[in-house]
Amino acid sequence: MEVNIEDDWVEIIGNAYRTDYDLTVHSKYSGANLSENGIIPHVVEPSFGLDRIAMAVLLLNYDPSPSDRNWPLFRYKLSPFEIDIASIHHSDEFINVAEKSRFNIKIFGLRLII
Repeated sequence: MEVNIEDDWVEIIGNAYRTDYDLTVHSKYSGANLSENGIIPHVVEPSFGLDRIAMAVLLLNYDPSPSDRNWPLFRYKLSPFEIDIASIHHSDEFINVAEKSRFNIKIFGLRLII
């Protein structure tokens, strides 16, 4: 599986069809009989690296818009943080600031505890 990141294709999950090569060579040098009824099985070797998958998730959710700060725009289910903003002072001024902050958090795609 490949993912297009910044106009470059990066393999994040691979499948190698190894035929019977590995088992044949192993049995030749070790003397172990790895066949059943004279047949040595073929091998499919899946491979993946968590580093490449994590890099793909981060880069595909990164917003490099020109601003003072760049934010990763994770979808709600991928967001690693849950945030709650509450006013501990019950004045309209503080409550309005808390409501505006909650709105901004939703825009950036972070989870908000309600």
